[in-house]
Amino acid sequence: MALHEYERLLAPARERFSVSPGVRAIQSSRDDAFLEAFLLHFCALGSRMTAPVERWICGAAERCAAIGLSELARALGGHARAEAGHDLMMIADARRLAARWNGRRKPSVDADILLNEAPTRGVLQYCEVHDRNLASATPYAQIAIEYEVEMLPLRYGNRFISHCVDVLGAAIVPCLSFVTEHIVLDAGHTDFNARAIAKLLDCRPACLPALVSAGIAILDAYAQFLADCAQLAERDSRESRPLTCGRSHLLSWRVFPPLVEARNWQGRSPPGWLDDVRTLRGSVFFEGGRRPHFRTDAGFFDPDPIDFYAHHILAYDGPRVVGCVRVYRLTADGPACLTEGILGKGSFSELLCQKGVQRSDTVEIGRWVVHREYRANGRPGSQLIAAAATLATTLGNGTIARRGMVVCSVGTDDKQDLMLARIGLTAVRLARPIRCDDFNDDVRVMHCIGTDQLNLRFCKVMDGMAKAIRSAGKRVVFTSVGRELLPRHSDYDSLAVSG
Repeated sequence: MALHEYERLLAPARERFSVSPGVRAIQSSRDDAFLEAFLLHFCALGSRMTAPVERWICGAAERCAAIGLSELARALGGHARAEAGHDLMMIADARRLAARWNGRRKPSVDADILLNEAPTRGVLQYCEVHDRNLASATPYAQIAIEYEVEMLPLRYGNRFISHCVDVLGAAIVPCLSFVTEHIVLDAGHTDFNARAIAKLLDCRPACLPALVSAGIAILDAYAQFLADCAQLAERDSRESRPLTCGRSHLLSWRVFPPLVEARNWQGRSPPGWLDDVRTLRGSVFFEGGRRPHFRTDAGFFDPDPIDFYAHHILAYDGPRVVGCVRVYRLTADGPACLTEGILGKGSFSELLCQKGVQRSDTVEIGRWVVHREYRANGRPGSQLIAAAATLATTLGNGTIARRGMVVCSVGTDDKQDLMLARIGLTAVRLARPIRCDDFNDDVRVMHCIGTDQLNLRFCKVMDGMAKAIRSAGKRVVFTSVGRELLPRHSDYDSLAVSG
């Protein structure tokens, strides 16, 4: 019961921590430069706070033994040994993060300078809470300090890592060894701390005020530390610039025809490139838990039967797929397209009738995804959609360009509908944005009849992508609107080009 009273008295401080400026910033910011800068300062400054932990706990254990709390002293001594060297994890993370930053942004950072930067207000406050407790007549309050600090990874760690992966990509995880390790370690430590507090209060109820005071003080200090890191990160993100004008000049492009038309494919497992595409899509769609069904026990994944009937245009950075888009020409024996499922079969047929378009002359562009690390200037995304639009117009021996229709069902939360409107697509008037539970978004159906309504600037991007792909070799996959068309699918498996 005494532990319940401690928990009740700490509840306001924990709530105050949860809405503190630093916590709010790292939970909500989608600015990749800010988040990377925050992690840099968190690890560099945090190493200064972590290095003395073994000494603080050992000192508290000795003081507890001196005042007759031998059982707590032994427990704290074992805990101190478990904390040895954890600052080295933060230092290693800081160096990895600095290397990552320098490979993407300027001005560059020096890990050694960051690791020796002056302690901030929060760092000083955090250290002061420990030192003041060690010098006090209540050294046993160290157990409350440990309890509150080691509960933070359990309360916020998984959510924080998911947010980092969502914004910065899965490649950030090796730079977060301290956080990921403590999510596991501190689960056991927290149980130990709770039992130790309960035992202490059962035999010495008068210790409660000192425990509560120390717990509140350390939470306030840690909140200040996170606010300091956020403030430094805001400064650095404002001053940072991409290392180059964009990464798209490093990308190569590949076009894959529908698997159902490939020779000897029936009955075989999906090829490796499709698994890579589905993993990329799943990681982007997951978005920090916003769409949880795109993450399975095996990792991120977005399987979809339309994949086997569609062309895929992929952007690669070396061997890594960093962007993709799907172009699906509707067929009599193929699956319904995403737009048909969203509008309903009747409304979709009404749309075709209204526009005077045959089903076989309709193409859906979808699953348009770019890895977050490659979105700095938007160029890979615009190149992918331009390549998809160009390919779409060549299907069916060019009938799509002459009398067909391209449809896209896109989300409104991230303004994808506005992006397509800027290049000339218009919203279907049959329906307002429709709630799509699979994507936790309001979806708008956009369409284009022929190519006349596309703006001139976008058409130039289409021509540029067509020329880049055409220049790769003798076998033409697609070219600018109204010219050379696709060869038969049996003539090729894929085409790789530089862009």
